[in-house]
Amino acid sequence: KAAAAAAAADEDDRPRKKRRWKERGGEGGGGGASLAPELSADLGDDAMCARFSPDGGKMLVGLLDASVRVIHRDSLKVHLTLYGHKLPVLCVGASSDGTICASGSADKSVKLWGLDFGDMHRSLRAHTEPVTALAWVPRTHYLFTAGKDRLIKLWDADTYQLIHALRGHHAEVWSLAVSRDGGLLASASRDRSLRLWSRSDEQ
Repeated sequence: KAAAAAAAADEDDRPRKKRRWKERGGEGGGGGASLAPELSADLGDDAMCARFSPDGGKMLVGLLDASVRVIHRDSLKVHLTLYGHKLPVLCVGASSDGTICASGSADKSVKLWGLDFGDMHRSLRAHTEPVTALAWVPRTHYLFTAGKDRLIKLWDADTYQLIHALRGHHAEVWSLAVSRDGGLLASASRDRSLRLWSRSDEQ
């Protein structure tokens, strides 16, 4: 019985395969999607944020314990664990070519990591308050970050230089999104506003 219980416990710790999403109709007067988890895994601490890599093969997860996990999508096995932040990781994302991971933290820093080996390229003292959001510009290594300091900043992740700081929000900025062509940035804030910023060739 003890051996059977141990085997059952080991089984519970492994990622478990469940049904894929399944189309079904007839409920509520129309068709819909039935959503069920395909895999689940215990991360050992609170997960604060998650993003897929651009090719969809991996997931980036920021944790309360200040680490970033790079996880294989198919198996949910950990590929890399990135250590360096001192406080919880609040936002993560990978460049569109899948070579750089950026993570923003309550410790006010943004860290840039190589996704092949997990080496830290640079730690940026990005904001004067916790970093709440980040977004990559497609087909570039330009990175937008936002924080509780009400600022949005644009960085060059190759040279580690600050390119521009955008001011306009009157409270914490919670979310960022860049359009597919890279020409528009959307920002959402606790000041109850959504702002659209357009790219300009003017200096």
